[in-house]
Amino acid sequence: MDNKILSLLLSMLMVSMAAAGCLGGDDDDTTTTDVEGCTDSTATNYDADATVDDGSCTFPPVAGCMDSEASNYDSAAVEDDGSCT
Repeated sequence: MDNKILSLLLSMLMVSMAAAGCLGGDDDDTTTTDVEGCTDSTATNYDADATVDDGSCTFPPVAGCMDSEASNYDSAAVEDDGSCT
């Protein structure tokens, strides 16, 4: 009879240990959610929540001298501001 009780106790112990491993919380939550958006803080549509840059950043037009013969020519300018000299 003692062997039956011992076997029963060991069986219950094994089942409870197996169940304890399944009942744990979300402690090992390593999943991350990527948020796509503009990650450049100088852009007009910067998204502080974005974790992945999706190439959607937009910037205000650069105004400057667009005359390539002028001394103050600005190759980045897309809007002529009349400042050419």
